[in-house]
Amino acid sequence: MLLKLNVHHVRLQDLAVDAEAVAAFEQRWRAHLQGMAAYVDDRHNLLDADTVQPLSPLVPTDVYLSHATGDPTQVLQLAVALEATGLRVCVGASLWRQAEALLQTMQRPRGADAAFLDTPYAEQGRLVRASASVWAIVAAVQQRLIDACELFIHLEQPPVRLGEAVRDSRCGGSTWALSERLFARHAARRGRPRLRLEALRPPAAEGTAPLLAAQEAHAIPWDGLLRAIADTTGLPAAPGWRDYPVFLDHLYGKLPLSAQEKTLLGW
Repeated sequence: MLLKLNVHHVRLQDLAVDAEAVAAFEQRWRAHLQGMAAYVDDRHNLLDADTVQPLSPLVPTDVYLSHATGDPTQVLQLAVALEATGLRVCVGASLWRQAEALLQTMQRPRGADAAFLDTPYAEQGRLVRASASVWAIVAAVQQRLIDACELFIHLEQPPVRLGEAVRDSRCGGSTWALSERLFARHAARRGRPRLRLEALRPPAAEGTAPLLAAQEAHAIPWDGLLRAIADTTGLPAAPGWRDYPVFLDHLYGKLPLSAQEKTLLGW
């Protein structure tokens, strides 16, 4: 991760939803997580860090989009709009919803488990352990995606009470957003690979990326984010020697970057 950005005065209702594009976005991420679903659903597999890590989708991601409350479909529409500028976007809450859907398929015991789980209490115990396994693996996927992205965007909204987070689907992202923001707060910042003469040769000859200790997030108003999207939608995704979308540098130009951050960007 290179930069963190908080978006304030969010008005998701400003976005007109393209249902077909939103469905395609969710389907793509659902396919990425199929390996995790199959792994968790096999009770003979190991819950081991070295075994679980390869389950993290190796999907190049420019932006990790985090939100706590609001219409999930409109958040996905924001992701679709960002991808129209040439970005590759992951929506954190979408990962958690995929995990919840997986747990729904595990509500009834099957096969050998059905013979073993002959009481409601035994079944409940199995579901609790299965649920813990799913959330642990999804948290590992989440952290890997945040660490690997360039920009972490959080849509700032008022915090909700614990009871509302449980009952109201519009607040369903609150628990996960807390986890995402805490991880992003302490993640080291990784710069873009340095341009060298060798970069004109095959990609294997790229330079190493500089690192910077974790720092505070920048902030931008909702209208500023939408203007940056409108300014760069339809422009070529890769203006130069590397595939850095125009949108990112255009957006960064609106922020009061420090000298160290500019160094990470190679400016």
